[in-house]
Amino acid sequence: MTGGLKRIAVVGAGVAAWFSAAYLARVLKRLGTEIVLVPAGRETTAPVLATLPSFEAVHSVLGFDARDLMRATEASFRLGTEYVSGGGIHTYGDTGTAFGNVPFHLAWRAQAENTSPGAFGDCSLAVQAAREGRFAPPLEGGPPGSLYSPGLHMNGPAYLNFLRRAARHYGVVQAGDLSFGEAASETGRLVLSDGSALTSDLVIDTVGLDARADWTLAGVMPETVHVFWGKSASRQPLGLARLRSVAGNVAVDTPLNTEIFRALIAGSEAAAHRATSVLRRDGFTPLADSPHVFMPGWCAAPWQGRTVRIGDAACCLPPAEAPELRIIQIGLETLVHLLPGGCPEVPERGEYNRMALESWRALADFVSLAFMPAGEIPKDAPASLALRLQNFTSRGRIILADGESFTRESWAAALIAAGWQMDRADTHAAALPKERVRSSIAGIAGTLAASCETLPDQRTFLRRAGLLAPQAGGA
Repeated sequence: MTGGLKRIAVVGAGVAAWFSAAYLARVLKRLGTEIVLVPAGRETTAPVLATLPSFEAVHSVLGFDARDLMRATEASFRLGTEYVSGGGIHTYGDTGTAFGNVPFHLAWRAQAENTSPGAFGDCSLAVQAAREGRFAPPLEGGPPGSLYSPGLHMNGPAYLNFLRRAARHYGVVQAGDLSFGEAASETGRLVLSDGSALTSDLVIDTVGLDARADWTLAGVMPETVHVFWGKSASRQPLGLARLRSVAGNVAVDTPLNTEIFRALIAGSEAAAHRATSVLRRDGFTPLADSPHVFMPGWCAAPWQGRTVRIGDAACCLPPAEAPELRIIQIGLETLVHLLPGGCPEVPERGEYNRMALESWRALADFVSLAFMPAGEIPKDAPASLALRLQNFTSRGRIILADGESFTRESWAAALIAAGWQMDRADTHAAALPKERVRSSIAGIAGTLAASCETLPDQRTFLRRAGLLAPQAGGA
């Protein structure tokens, strides 16, 4: 990169805007690029946000102290997601160990006595710990199936406050509110509420300035999604989000230290009308009278002229399997990787659009598992998703695309957890010695069960490690 970009304007008021401003200010500090945040849109965020393990590296780039972040956002460690209807748990780590060049899930399918999703999870320490709400940092060199990488569950408004402070600390300047900015894609010119104009070399759009942008719907998900949030004062073990079907809707329950938040994802107007009563029936207090409504999908060309769409303005997916912050991460990391010295006539635009779309499509394939009955490949499934499911249900093969957010092991674990079955055994896996494989599986499960018993309850671990917020809402 060169120092051709003198000023970047970030338009928005939510997590995507403040995160983009802080990230760019931190990464581009050596170039002397001025980062200006232009408030626009509603200053709201989801009550709870989740990160994938890869987000630890992003926070490291930002210079965040992990302890400070966790205390400020009332965070706990996220081990994964339970697919209640499928009977399994998807976590971010190893399950079992490969038998030579045969992946564990293929050997398990071909030779194990019990091929239920629960039995598969017995060979993962992360799954066993998640079931009981236990946690300790993983150790290198442990027994097979014991290595895992946690994400985080965070209080959303507290995280937004943390990002604001970080952005200001890194020198982000806040301008007046946006009045008009539709021409920004070509000119980089924004008109502020006081009548003045702000011109930038690049505009980061987190609100969707151009409503005419070409939007691609995300396959098997409902064309319009209504997300209702509720909270309950009851507590459940930390570490695990639970995804289930509730009254025809998809519900995702995420525990924080003192309460549980539910995202009720309705795919029709009729289901949306019943959503608040469904939340109350299940003991949740609705957090708003109206839902967050959007069309799940992505912008076909997020970088046009001088404007780059980031966050929901670029790609918007339902809150299953923690996509929101990952979408922001994809946009910013790709942008910084390709950032040019000047605008607008740069070849980097086309490559950015290609890389971002491939990453979003792969992420949408994974999130789509929450919206399909296991074993039924919808006729309208995108080609990429249909290919993945056909290969897995045939012989357990995992197809990966460029820009994947999840590893091969994660895909296998999630598909099994959601209830998808491998119809035929892999030839190489079927040739393995049956008794040796079964003995190995039983040994792994037993060893991990013994290891799990030594782990503390996650709340106990957080308290002992000094990671609990000093007071409620300690942002």
